[in-house]
Amino acid sequence: MMKGSHGIIPILILLLIGTAMLLAFVGIHPVIIVLGLGSSLNPEQFGVHPPFMGLLLLTAWMIAVQISPFSGSVLMASNLMKVSPWKVIQKNAVFIGSLTIVMTIVLSIIHWLSL
Repeated sequence: MMKGSHGIIPILILLLIGTAMLLAFVGIHPVIIVLGLGSSLNPEQFGVHPPFMGLLLLTAWMIAVQISPFSGSVLMASNLMKVSPWKVIQKNAVFIGSLTIVMTIVLSIIHWLSL
C-alpha cells in the first residue's frame, strides 16, 4: 500500500497542506482548493486509504482557511478587531505553524497505525 509515496507520508502531508496554504494565500478560496485536490488525486497512487486522504484534505482546508485573507473567519476577525486581514494572518502565524506540525505528526501516526 505504500508504493506511491515510498513510505514518506509526512512529505505527502506537508506538500498537500503547503499547496493548499499557498493557493489560499494568493486568493483561491479553500473550498475550491480542496474540491480540486480531492477530485484530481487518487489515494491509491500515494499509497494511502481514501479515508486518510479525506482527513488530510480536511486538515489542509482547516489550515488554508486561517491563512486566506479572503476567508470569512479572517475577514470577520479583522472587522471585529478593527485591523486589516493581513494583521489577523500575522497574529495567526504561530497557530498556523503549530497546527501544521501537530497535524503532520497526528496524520502520520494515524497512517502508520492503519497499515
